Amino acid sequence: CINNLSNLIGAIAQTNNVAGDIPASSHVNDIIALQLAIGENDCDETGNGNNDASCANHLESTNFIDSITQANAADADSADQLNNATIGQALDLVNDCDESDDGVNTASCHVDDVDNLVGPIEQFNEASGSALADISQNNQINGPDVTSAGILQVILATNDCDESGPGNNDAFCDIESVDNDFNAITQANDIDAADDDTVISQDNRASIGQVILAGNDCDESSTAIELNDANCVIDENSDQFIHTVDQTNDAEAQDFSQADQDNNVALSQGLFAVNDCDGTDGNLASCTNNGNDDVNGIEDIDQVNEASLTSNAISEQSNELGISQIVNLVNDCDETDAQLNDATCANDNINNIIGPIEQNSDNSAGDEALGATIAQSNEGQITQELVAVNDCDETGAGSNLAVCRNLPVFNFIDDIDGISQTNDALVADDFVQNNLLAISQDMQATNNCDEFGDGNDGDSGVAQICRNEGGNSIGAISQSNAAQGTEVSDISQNN
Repeated sequence: CINNLSNLIGAIAQTNNVAGDIPASSHVNDIIALQLAIGENDCDETGNGNNDASCANHLESTNFIDSITQANAADADSADQLNNATIGQALDLVNDCDESDDGVNTASCHVDDVDNLVGPIEQFNEASGSALADISQNNQINGPDVTSAGILQVILATNDCDESGPGNNDAFCDIESVDNDFNAITQANDIDAADDDTVISQDNRASIGQVILAGNDCDESSTAIELNDANCVIDENSDQFIHTVDQTNDAEAQDFSQADQDNNVALSQGLFAVNDCDGTDGNLASCTNNGNDDVNGIEDIDQVNEASLTSNAISEQSNELGISQIVNLVNDCDETDAQLNDATCANDNINNIIGPIEQNSDNSAGDEALGATIAQSNEGQITQELVAVNDCDETGAGSNLAVCRNLPVFNFIDDIDGISQTNDALVADDFVQNNLLAISQDMQATNNCDEFGDGNDGDSGVAQICRNEGGNSIGAISQSNAAQGTEVSDISQNN
């Protein structure tokens, strides 16, 4: 049984361009896309025969959205420009290959090479205005409201290969190369040579959520002496990546103008993987979650505000960033009754990775900006959580020889370029500059391999092996405020 599923949306371009002596110009580009793929193979066997089924959801089953470009350009007295993209992608893939009664379960179940792919996305606004113009520019990747994800990628992958009755469970279940991948976001607002007394508002907002729920359920239960020899793997680059996020606001305006510039990014990644391979009267199961050195990755974030203003013009600039990365891994390989628990449970090469991150605000307020207040802020809130558990208990007369390991499992924030927050302002009356960074890293690695009953933890000279290797790492952090004011300037700077 094989399913190959694909939803494809090609390159999309939306453009508005207006020029002329008109009082106002309003532009909106809006994209809403939903892709859903559901694949199920149901290959159960009941009776005296074996279950030799081969079931697969694979061969590049994909939700794919190619490049998206949204652009607005206006040369008018005033302008209101908006680009919006809302995207949902979901893959729900199930292989159900149970065997009951007298046969052996030798089913082979695969969820391989399946992806949610988006991008790149580019959003541009460009405007110039005359005196007294009111210019608003917004790029947003939002859901129905500002608190929900504008891009949501979800993968549900399950292999269910239980054996019940007087037969071994020799099933092979793997979930490999299951990816949520967002290529790149570029959001840019540009106001060129606006005239006197112009009111400018520029906003970039991007909210992205990625979730993978992966599970292999390969239990063996019997009243006879049978083995669980299942092999359950979640492996080979099953990960989530958000590549480059680039947000830029650039405004150039004349005397008495006002500029409000904001960049906001909210990124969330969650991966939850469970291998459940319990056995009665003997457990030789092998259960592995292998991330191949990464699971959740956010590569490069750059937020920039630039204002070039002349006499008595003022501006307010802010960069905001929120990131949450969660990994929860469980291998549950218990054994009950008289035989050995010789299971191998491993969480290997699992990492949360972020960075580098750069936030920068630059403002030239003008040589005569008396009475102006320049407010600049950079804020970053980052949470990384990694929990890896191996639960390999043995109950009954058999010994517990399980091998359980979590290694290496790490939370990383770029250890080379790290995080940089910079504010720079030239010539104004009062300055308020703030850099705020809050980081929480939680790494928990647990091996729970108890023996209940008459058996031993380790036997016949063979020691039970439990091992953890992990940590939290934060790279270089740079915070800088620079200001040049007048003789009566009030300056507040905080890192």
